[in-house]
Amino acid sequence: MKKYITINYYSDRSFKRKKELLYCVQKNLNLSFIYKVIVFSDKYENLDDLKNLKNYKKLVFVDSKEKLLFKNIIEYCQNNLPKNSILIHLNLDNFLENNRYWKNIDRDFFQKGFSKKTLVCHRTNLYPKKMSKLFLKNDKLSIKEGDFCDAIVMTTPIDPNFINENLNFSMSASPGADPLVMGLMTKYYHVYHWGIKYKTYHFDVVNKQNEFTSRHFHIIKINTKIDSTPLMRSNEAVKIPINQDWKNLLKKKIRPNFIYIKKRNENFIKIFCRKIYIYIIINYKNLLFKISRFT
Repeated sequence: MKKYITINYYSDRSFKRKKELLYCVQKNLNLSFIYKVIVFSDKYENLDDLKNLKNYKKLVFVDSKEKLLFKNIIEYCQNNLPKNSILIHLNLDNFLENNRYWKNIDRDFFQKGFSKKTLVCHRTNLYPKKMSKLFLKNDKLSIKEGDFCDAIVMTTPIDPNFINENLNFSMSASPGADPLVMGLMTKYYHVYHWGIKYKTYHFDVVNKQNEFTSRHFHIIKINTKIDSTPLMRSNEAVKIPINQDWKNLLKKKIRPNFIYIKKRNENFIKIFCRKIYIYIIINYKNLLFKISRFT
């Protein structure tokens, strides 16, 4: 089975941060078991950053034209990747460990156990000693609870029922997107959170070396560029705890455990009030600015 990585590339204004991102792209290009790296970008000039990378010919460029949604990625892969391909969607600042587990994931994971399954992976931080203690503390807690992932792994063809779900949200600058994706996948797949075996590395020292001073959802800075859609759909989101016997679950074809973040029978009024609250928190700076203009 051919393996494809998909990423959403942007050209960061910080030269140091750009170097980190290009380092991750290069590490993925270096993997002999990866057939192609599919790069989504809404600005063609951003791709100039990649032209000097080794194995550049493994890159496939896709013009996202506008803000990239998870739906765009899934539909592109469904329509353009051959059947029995492995799709690995990564955050831009992540790369796969060069190990035999990723190399043989088709034989050892997808061709064993229950047929309809997907994989998500939590990250391992590169250079943690250079990162802030606050970030590492929150990251460790989130990893244990299984409420996020930096890699989403599926096979083609993708279940059409999953594609028909509401996937109209961004995967970058989008708090809550990871548990929402996991929640939607658990409706049609057995979802494994096996990042201990299928390891990915996260390289973000530039942004994570200092303690944050502004307000956050967890450790993400709040601003109006955030896609708040996943947060407003938290009643569809799940956590997948990582401390499960994945090997046994795979062997016995048992569905892994997952936990809904919100109660399934949650009151409609409560859901509506949460959405209003999130909207105000995300946009409060703009609201205050608009009010001040008329006072």
